[in-house]
Amino acid sequence: THGVRKSFSSALVKAAERKLDLLNSIDSFDHLKTIPSIRAEAARDAHGKYSIPIDREWRLVFGWNDGPENVEIKNW
Repeated sequence: THGVRKSFSSALVKAAERKLDLLNSIDSFDHLKTIPSIRAEAARDAHGKYSIPIDREWRLVFGWNDGPENVEIKNW
């Protein structure tokens, strides 16, 4: 959204968009885990959620139920 783009650097927005596109294109979480550069893992502070690093500071955090749900960008 426009608000997100104003809040974050353009490099972070572009990296997040690439990760979101990938997340939306896969059909199972197991498939996501097979992509080494993604480094998907269980989120450390959210039971039942997973995370993907965007950069050293920010991560996509999401649940999985037949696809990604409740996707958030969180400061790690």
